[in-house]
Amino acid sequence: MLQQAGEFPSDKDADFEISSQAKQFYESGPPFLDRYLPFWAATFVNRVLIILLPLAALAIPLSRIAPAVYNWLIKSRIYKLYGELRFLELQLRNAGQDELPGLRKELDAIDNKVNNMRLPVAFSSHLYELRSHIGLVRARLRM
Repeated sequence: MLQQAGEFPSDKDADFEISSQAKQFYESGPPFLDRYLPFWAATFVNRVLIILLPLAALAIPLSRIAPAVYNWLIKSRIYKLYGELRFLELQLRNAGQDELPGLRKELDAIDNKVNNMRLPVAFSSHLYELRSHIGLVRARLRM
């Protein structure tokens, strides 16, 4: 009765300077989510987006790094046994006949570790290579 349709709220006859957000509201209307959702849902979606967008920005680089870290962790278990085998081989070069039974026990211990190691199928080729290298050191021990 007192105003025409679309006349309230308005920036006409304002005693104070209008903020930039109010100017944007008068020019383009309510925000997108407020047009289609209830106020509580629009507020919830805005807050969730504020949280999820930075998490997505972190998740993309992490999704590229995670497989490399996983591969490194699995291979490091194998390389640790390679280190033990290398140390045993160095001992074998300098060992006398009386030290050979102790070295055989150490080699058997490494072989047991390899046989009891559980790895994903994709890394089984590395495990078989390690087993063949253990076989080469075992052949040197027999000589």
